[in-house]
Amino acid sequence: MPQDTTYSVGANWTLVTTNDCTKITIQNLGARAIFIKGTNGTTPPAESATGIRLDPKFGESATLADLFPGTSGVNRVWVKGQRSMPCLVLVMHD
Repeated sequence: MPQDTTYSVGANWTLVTTNDCTKITIQNLGARAIFIKGTNGTTPPAESATGIRLDPKFGESATLADLFPGTSGVNRVWVKGQRSMPCLVLVMHD
């Protein structure tokens, strides 16, 4: 089911896709950088994993295969902030 939701994320990986998807639009609405990471399935990335950095007020709109070419069968997206202070993230996906 398509999604258009704003999440509040902290220092831990937060699943921001409600189902398997192939395309995503994501924007950092907060004042601190966030990181995004794609996975195949609902198992979260390791806490030490790095992802694509999105600075405050920046966004990305692309297919998951283009964003995460090293992840075979990527179908879910996770987000985390730099610190425990919450950061707002807008997510839209198919």
